[in-house]
Amino acid sequence: MGLAAYGRADGITPEPLVSFDGDDFDLALEPPAERAGRADSQEIKDQYDTTVARWRAHFTELAGADGPAAPEDRLADDPRSVLVAYTAQRLVEETVSHLASLTRKAAGVEELCLSGGVALNCSTNGTLPGPLYVPPVPHDAGVALGAAWTVRPPGPRTEPLTPYLGVDVLADGDVRDDAADLVRTPLDTDELTGLLLAGQIGAVAQGRAEVGPRALCRRSIVAVPDSADVNTRVNAVKNREQWRPFAGVTRASYGALLWEQQEHLSRYMLGAARATDLGRRIAPGVVHVDGTTRPQVLRGDEAPAVGAVLDALAAQGAPPVLLNTSFNDKGEPVVDTAADALAAFRSMDLDFLVLGDELYRKKHPTAGVRR
Repeated sequence: MGLAAYGRADGITPEPLVSFDGDDFDLALEPPAERAGRADSQEIKDQYDTTVARWRAHFTELAGADGPAAPEDRLADDPRSVLVAYTAQRLVEETVSHLASLTRKAAGVEELCLSGGVALNCSTNGTLPGPLYVPPVPHDAGVALGAAWTVRPPGPRTEPLTPYLGVDVLADGDVRDDAADLVRTPLDTDELTGLLLAGQIGAVAQGRAEVGPRALCRRSIVAVPDSADVNTRVNAVKNREQWRPFAGVTRASYGALLWEQQEHLSRYMLGAARATDLGRRIAPGVVHVDGTTRPQVLRGDEAPAVGAVLDALAAQGAPPVLLNTSFNDKGEPVVDTAADALAAFRSMDLDFLVLGDELYRKKHPTAGVRR
């Protein structure tokens, strides 16, 4: 998704890989034929391997190369890699759009809910008209939630599903012994806001963790996105490729000024939206090369520390918007426990850590990535 945006920004016209004829559609490559009856695991694997090999050959022909001409951290500089990414992304967008239209037609209602791993494709979700809902854990991990509801149905709901169903960060008790090398003080919102306004990059690990792959401000790295440079600095802190974008988080009233509105997708950061002129000016650190962002709207005290900072920024006359990305180093899962948070805080050389209701900083800060 992140790399495909460079193709969109450059106005590339990718080769269409799907065609539509009324309710039917045809892919450029037909899937391998299935045998009658239920396939065993080996047959399924063979079908998968055959499909992957055929698509790989097709993209090799399309790009004129069998692999990138640039290292992973510089794929945005490789036109062939951008072409492949954008072509694949457009295939997903066009197909899902067609299926969404067929579903609404068959159901006779406009309200649409998506599930499955492809429903995590934020760029695709952002192209679909509303009303559209995607739960925070639509992929295979969400099957556990569905299984629990099968045993004990949740009953009528007046509010969308809360994503904060994971383990409490302090479930294992006091972490004093694990943090003896750190300065530990009670959390003060004004102090935390001041650190962020000074350009510091920190993390929040507070309360029960989010379900699903999107960090929704309880296991997040945060920064003030007032320059494009902050994107560079946070990617460096996370050891990520520099072409990867970040998301912004704010309150609903301010979000209405920063990007196109999404009634439900922004609750769980699951839809790309085009930034407004104000959004591009106020928060360039969370606007991608194609002019989109993946917004999150925070309501009430869903994430107390981040919510309090947003309100404090507004009270001080500063734009109440933060960069929000998952609290994890490259190749690592999102932190869960306090021990995870402290280890990641140290390994990424972040400036501060909100852990529960306390603020942690290093006694002797090392030279990290700063303004």
